[in-house]
Formats: sequence, C-alpha cells, structure tokens
Amino acid sequence: MPDKHGEVWAGEMHGRNIVRFDPRTERWRVYEMPAPFAHDRRTWIDNSTDPVSVWYIDGSGRGLYFYGERFR
Repeated sequence: MPDKHGEVWAGEMHGRNIVRFDPRTERWRVYEMPAPFAHDRRTWIDNSTDPVSVWYIDGSGRGLYFYGERFR
C-alpha cells in the first residue's frame, strides 16, 4: 500500500515484519513487529500524520496495532 510520499508498505503474514520500499532509492527496509507472534493480516497507512502512521490487524484476531515514529 503506497503512502503520500510514494513509499510502498506491506506486511508479512508469517514473517513478523513490516517492509517499506522507497522507489527513489530502490531499497527495501524491514521493521520487526513488537509482538512475538505477530501475523499481519491487513495494513493501513494513515497519511494524515507526519511521518505517516502504519496500522495492522493481527491475523490471529488479537487486535489492531499501530506504528508511528519508529519507522523512520
């Protein structure tokens, strides 16, 4: 899912990571989720914040989680 800066975000359902692709540099960045058994089912980008906020729904139904500043 792209954000307002053109960077693409995705979650790994069985990898415990969220990844960000910067098309300007053609580089991927990997962020480990804090929950020990996290499984990203859906990712949502909040473009109204600066920097953007990243939300994900845990695939096991444990809840909705937020990431903000730690992704920069």
